[in-house]
Amino acid sequence: MNAPFCSFDKHSVCVFVEKLSDGSNHALGSGCFFMKRDIVLTAKHVLEEAVENKKPVFIANGSENGKLFGARPLRFYPHPEIDLALVQVSTEGLKIDHPFYPSHFALNETTGTVAAGYDRNASDNVNNSWVVGLHRIESFEIERREHRLGSKEYTLHFEAPWIEPGCSGGPVITAGGGVAAVLIQGFANVKDSAETSPKNFGRATSIYPMVDAFHSPFE
Repeated sequence: MNAPFCSFDKHSVCVFVEKLSDGSNHALGSGCFFMKRDIVLTAKHVLEEAVENKKPVFIANGSENGKLFGARPLRFYPHPEIDLALVQVSTEGLKIDHPFYPSHFALNETTGTVAAGYDRNASDNVNNSWVVGLHRIESFEIERREHRLGSKEYTLHFEAPWIEPGCSGGPVITAGGGVAAVLIQGFANVKDSAETSPKNFGRATSIYPMVDAFHSPFE
C-alpha cells in the first residue's frame, strides 16, 4: 500500500457487502460517497446482478464489535452505456461527514493520483472488518471510445499489481482529493516481449460522462 498525497475521510470509501444464504458475507465491490451523504458512486457491474435479483446488500464503511456500519441501496441509477452507476442509499448507521466531489485535474496529470478499493488481505469478512487499501498510480495511458448511443468514454490504463476482486467501483483520486475515475477492471497481460511473466494491469473510466448524462437525478 502506498500513501497518497491527498487526504480524506476514510469512511468516504465503502464496500458493497452481499449477505449470502449461509449467513456469510461477500464483498461485491467498492464505491465512494459522492456529492451527498446518501449517494454512492461505483461501477455499474458491481451491483447489476444483485439489484436485478433483489439480493440483500449492505454498504459498509466501517465496523464496530463485528457489527456493520452501513446502509441499504434504495435506488440504482446506471449509466446507459458506460460502466458507471450512482446508488442512493439509506443513511441509517452511516459514518460519513465528507463525501467526494469531482476532480478538476486534466487527465494527463498523474502526480499524486491514487486508487482506493477493497483490500481482501487486510479485511476480516467473518467479523465484518472491511478494509480499504490506497495505492499510488504512477502513470497511465488514456484511451478514447465512442459508444453506439453517442457516449464518449475515456479509460485509464495502468500497472496495478495490487488490484483484485472487490476493487471494482473504487475511486481514482487526484492530489486535490477529488474523484476523476472509477476502477472497472483488473487483468493480466504481457506488455513487453522481453517479459517472462504477465503483469497485472487496471482499467478505470472517467466519471465525467456520467455527470454529464445524469446532471442531478435526485432532485
